[in-house]
This record gives sequence, structure tokens and C-alpha cells, in this order.
Amino acid sequence: MTWFYGEPATDESRTYELDYTVTGAGTRHADASQLYWQWIGTGWDVATDRVVADLTLPSTAAALTAGEDLLVWGHGPLTGTVEVVDAGVVRTEVTGLAPNTFVELRVLMPTAVLGAAASDGQEVRAEILEEEGGRVGRR
Repeated sequence: MTWFYGEPATDESRTYELDYTVTGAGTRHADASQLYWQWIGTGWDVATDRVVADLTLPSTAAALTAGEDLLVWGHGPLTGTVEVVDAGVVRTEVTGLAPNTFVELRVLMPTAVLGAAASDGQEVRAEILEEEGGRVGRR
């Protein structure tokens, strides 16, 4: 999704709230379901004071336990956090986001969470855990 807001703010503060639904963004694998989402790309030329992005997972994720069968990681600046704040809701928060800096979220869940999607048949869980260094929630 690309979003434009018109005239650039010069000497003022602006707050925007976006609410949208995306279908088909996750991938079901043979051993896990995964969502890798970029909240903010590198195309913003001005700094952002604060970003808060909540991801509501499919209802099948509501019973998952954070840190066990629901694993989350954030990628981007070290001024951010990622955490499960409610059943099936993952929050990414960043303060002091520099211009042209991305913010991403990666979620690893059991295959059943995206049970309606076709599986690509790949075994990815071990590789993802290795890529993320075994650390959950760190940037």
C-alpha cells in the first residue's frame, strides 16, 4: 500500500490514523505460517516522531501464546519495540524514526493459523529462527 498525504507539513505537527485490511499477505509453509510486513519503507524524506502499528492476526491466532507458538520480531531502528499486546494483536512501536528508515514486522505461527491458504510445502521454521538469532521481539 502506498499512501500520500498532500502538502508537506512545515511548521506543524500532524497525526494520522490509518485502518485497513489486507488479505493474502501471509504465507503458509509445511511447518509454520509467516507474515513479513513492512509498515514503513525507505521513501519518507522527513523524520517521524512516533509510529504505532497494530497487526490483528486471523481469529485462529487468538489462542496462541506469545514467545512459544507466536513469535514476533521487528526490523529497523533500535529505538523500536515489537510485542504481543492482546490475544492475536501484535504492536510495533518506534520513536524518533529517522528519514528514509524502514520499519518491518515478522510473525511466525503454527500452520493452522493460515489453514485456509495453500501451503508452499517448504520447511522454514528452523531457518527463520536461525535468521532471527533465536531472539524474540528484538530489532
